[in-house]
Amino acid sequence: KRIYPMIFKRIDIDTENNVYLNCYLHEKEPKWDYGFDRPAVVVCPGGGYGMVSQREAEVIALHFLPEGFNVFVLTYTVKPHRFPTQLREVAAAMETIYENADAWNTDVERIAIMGFSAGGHLALSSGLLADNKPNAMILGYPATACPNMPGMNYMLKLLCGKEEVTDADAVAFELVHQINKDTPPAFLAATAEDMLTGFGALPVANAYSRLQKGYELHVFQYGPHGYALAN
Repeated sequence: KRIYPMIFKRIDIDTENNVYLNCYLHEKEPKWDYGFDRPAVVVCPGGGYGMVSQREAEVIALHFLPEGFNVFVLTYTVKPHRFPTQLREVAAAMETIYENADAWNTDVERIAIMGFSAGGHLALSSGLLADNKPNAMILGYPATACPNMPGMNYMLKLLCGKEEVTDADAVAFELVHQINKDTPPAFLAATAEDMLTGFGALPVANAYSRLQKGYELHVFQYGPHGYALAN
């Protein structure tokens, strides 16, 4: 049961493939005129591109909403659809937010994209490759490095559409070498216990450091993969 006052909307991005945007918006109080639009967070749940994890969906929205953000949770396509289909869906979601910014009281100059695991790969891809880039990125245990190793092979196979992947395939989907001075600032979180994607945040932080770009990195000692808010 939702107890925080808000407006909830579901916006269909692609009805045929069940791509949609769940919107958690602050209600406008007629007697209060704050004189500003709200910042926003676009959430990309994880799931290895094989599913969309609900533990990283509405619970994340209901965490950011009371902090003053409008929040948008994207349900994107998974297997058998292949990347970069999902990147185009993020772009369509961003365009939807831009088009409705006035009605939804949203500041389009303060939109962060947040991704977990494979959603972190998608979020960083948006920050690197999209035309309408977010203003900041929040990456939780992101699958931003894709080594050809047990555990990561599942996601690599879905990304490549191949039964067997090679080291060259892993390099092709490595995002770190694409970070540049135009990449939005990033907040990264990971744990030392996460043997699946815990290492993904480190090369991203190193790339930001070399470029002297703004970033913040937190590596906690404990926590398995997929801990969401860790609460």
